[in-house]
Amino acid sequence: MKRITGFRKAALASLLCVVGASAQAVPFINEWNVDQEFEWTEWTDDGDTGGTGIQESDTSASVGPAPYGDNVSGWQTLSWSDDDANTSSVQINDGDGTTTNTNAFTATEPLDISDFALGPKVAHDNQTLNNNTESLDTAQATDFIVLAAADPALGPLDTRTLTYDINFTETPNALTGTDCPSGNPDGVSCRDIFTIAGPGLTGESVDVTGTDDDAFVIDSFIIPGDPGNPAIEYTVFLLAEGLGILDDAICAAAGADPNCFGLVTDENANNVFQLQYAITAREIPEPAAILLIGLGLLGMAGLRRSRRDSQVTA
Repeated sequence: MKRITGFRKAALASLLCVVGASAQAVPFINEWNVDQEFEWTEWTDDGDTGGTGIQESDTSASVGPAPYGDNVSGWQTLSWSDDDANTSSVQINDGDGTTTNTNAFTATEPLDISDFALGPKVAHDNQTLNNNTESLDTAQATDFIVLAAADPALGPLDTRTLTYDINFTETPNALTGTDCPSGNPDGVSCRDIFTIAGPGLTGESVDVTGTDDDAFVIDSFIIPGDPGNPAIEYTVFLLAEGLGILDDAICAAAGADPNCFGLVTDENANNVFQLQYAITAREIPEPAAILLIGLGLLGMAGLRRSRRDSQVTA
């Protein structure tokens, strides 16, 4: 009987230590400073020779020197015009906000549109141009983002850099039917395609209350906790109106892998989509806490075995 009591005490002590470690969460980052440089970095034309050709203009301010690494080298605007001065363009405007709050610790609560901070706007002024006008065929934009903890500041742990690309694909206007997987809403012109790619993109999406659009994970990282306290995992989400998983045929037309995500833009319209960001946080038990959980489970297992042994002996 004394042996059974000893196992019970050991098991309960281990489980109480686990509860104590989980309850003492280190302060999480309530607010982030967001600094970013977002520009078109590469492009190709369609091989025609008429009009003005592809015009490169505007550069955004650099996010600064080391430790942020290389900044983006490109242009905010790419434009092209025909001989009658009709103009199309793709453009990236500076972000509307410079800070974003961290959504409180959450594992099951859905994101709400109010959790998102406004970022840059991407615009595609998509006009019909004369035949033989040199036009944009493909383009790639890179968003270089620096996250720095504003509340509270965490010293050497307070910066995080991440990048992702927006890829543009022009589709010939004359395509119809299955030759135009992105669709012809006006019955004539095939819609153009934007896709998003990057090293932190997992394809994971979540519902967002207050909008019909989903948010997509573009980065996830862990900041270690204090001794005896859990680490915290932060996840960065991207949302834009119309952004979603595209049909595989659209992905293929844009040279992207199946299940890519992005959006399509209409002809003879100025298409603008606002990028928005949200950051969530959740606790990650440190190895010591995981060890305590294991000890607690072993103690409970030993307690059950001892009870069975005592019953057999009796």
